[in-house]
Amino acid sequence: MIYEELRKKYPHVKIVAVTKNHPWPDCEFLYNAGARDFGENKVQEALEKLSQAPQDAHFHFIGTLQKNKVNKVGRNFTLIHSVDSIELAQKIAAYSPTPQPILLQVNIHHKHGFTPDSLHQVYEMLKQLPSLEIQGLMTMAPDTDDTTLIRSTFKTLRTLGDSLQLKELSMGMSNDYEIAIDEGATIIRLGTLLFKK
Repeated sequence: MIYEELRKKYPHVKIVAVTKNHPWPDCEFLYNAGARDFGENKVQEALEKLSQAPQDAHFHFIGTLQKNKVNKVGRNFTLIHSVDSIELAQKIAAYSPTPQPILLQVNIHHKHGFTPDSLHQVYEMLKQLPSLEIQGLMTMAPDTDDTTLIRSTFKTLRTLGDSLQLKELSMGMSNDYEIAIDEGATIIRLGTLLFKK
């Protein structure tokens, strides 16, 4: 199956299986194929799956996180990919009893997140927030067939990550993951491709 093929081809890249809108029984084939990282973009749906999944399944929050849902996120998610503002980072820090691993979402050609310039300006402040473990950056490529623009987006994120000395780069989805890996992605988020019949 495609998941197993991708694990063999890209052993250095973490594949997050995006399981939003699929009940846990429909995701078990991925777990049985070796997947342990699952991506969700709705807190309530994720918590329901978390209660059904085996204990060694790790859930990543990849959607837009509303500030009023932050209190439900702490300790339930291995990694929050979508911290897109100082205010959200502060809220997570305030609610997290232990260090919460996060990625900072960067707006390169998208509507959510820090711009590269603004992130440089506030990064030192973000690093000082208690109970936050900033592991890296996340972005989404524009919805386009222009592979040059897609590649440029991922290259910009990699350059930014290098400049901030951050290790993890979550970039690349079902339609552009190969370009993302070519440009240094350490995490890819795949949904459509893995559920293809």
